[in-house]
Amino acid sequence: MWPKETGFIHGDLYPGHMLIDSNSKVIGIIDWTEAKHTDVSNDFTAHYLLFGEAELENLIQEYQAAGGYT
Repeated sequence: MWPKETGFIHGDLYPGHMLIDSNSKVIGIIDWTEAKHTDVSNDFTAHYLLFGEAELENLIQEYQAAGGYT
């Protein structure tokens, strides 16, 4: 299945590439060597594998609330 829309993604987004502050908020993302324009859902794969379907749904809701599309 091809996505209806594409966007710019990190390409290797997982906790080791996220900078987190003392309040557990993401304040930066490092290592953009795999970045590309493609299906944005690719950046959600590691989150799903690490935290499960319920947390993936929460992430998608937050992403959409911030202006992202899925």
